[in-house]
Amino acid sequence: MDEYEDDQSDGGQEDDYGIEPPVPAGLAQLTAPQRAVADFLRVNQDLLKAAAEASAPIVDKPAADQDAAMEAWISGLTEKQKDDARCPIAHRSRRDQSPPRSIRTVR
Repeated sequence: MDEYEDDQSDGGQEDDYGIEPPVPAGLAQLTAPQRAVADFLRVNQDLLKAAAEASAPIVDKPAADQDAAMEAWISGLTEKQKDDARCPIAHRSRRDQSPPRSIRTVR
């Protein structure tokens, strides 16, 4: 038996690539942009149908759950990451409060 035969088990790809990731939720109801991408990429319709059958529906979470998830995510950021996110917001806020350059009075 050679080295190649030793690597072969029952011929399944699962041994070679590990466990497949879960099917994303919401594939049963594609949005128009998702449908356009699938059409552009010429995704096989039977493949889409099989994925849709295995896909869980998207469940809207209450705002409180979304807020808690956002707070948990933010608490996991470093201070530098938080500062990097705040600076553009502060600059934009300050910029939005001043009149546009075309309206400013030149002295």
